[in-house]
Amino acid sequence: MRTYSKDLSQVSLTNSLLRWWQAMHLSEQDLKEMEPSVRPAPTRYRAELKRCESSEQIMLSEGFRALWLPLMNQLDSHNEDQVDIKLNIEAWAVVAGVLADVRANSTNPFAHDLGLINPETDKPVVSELRFQQLQASKNSDELLTRARRLVKQLGSKANPVSVADDILCWFQEQSQSRPQQADKRLAVRWARSYYEAALPVKKSKMTN
Repeated sequence: MRTYSKDLSQVSLTNSLLRWWQAMHLSEQDLKEMEPSVRPAPTRYRAELKRCESSEQIMLSEGFRALWLPLMNQLDSHNEDQVDIKLNIEAWAVVAGVLADVRANSTNPFAHDLGLINPETDKPVVSELRFQQLQASKNSDELLTRARRLVKQLGSKANPVSVADDILCWFQEQSQSRPQQADKRLAVRWARSYYEAALPVKKSKMTN
């Protein structure tokens, strides 16, 4: 899957992120069968993260430290000449807080899953209003709360790498002095993915 954030595209921290997520959510048997095997995280890590209501609270949790320290070690292992990236601890705290609610992996981008049509209601799984609220998040705590809510609406099934990449991109854009080109902005990519998710259903109805 293509990633857009500096943390996941310029420095490959994806494996560390996935191993942390797997340790938090997969069964002990599934973790043993992985190569290399992954040690399961204590269940209190996930429970503590889910109780946190802000990025500041998440930063103080054991579950977040289990993610943050390996990321920093991996970054330190790169030559200074090869990489010039400083990880945003607040951004990664929001990543940990949201992924604590993602119990199953999806192969789709996050926004795509939000826009999929529910066959029972013939409407998107996540309403346009909820989706627009996510896009309008003004600070990290709003982003945390709204992303968590949408993950739960997906039945706690989402692509952990896509969710993390989108959150990291959101923080990246907040710190930029100049706006990105329109087609590269997170809001534009989200909107395209969200609305395109319904296209196969609409085309099918037109041909029937």
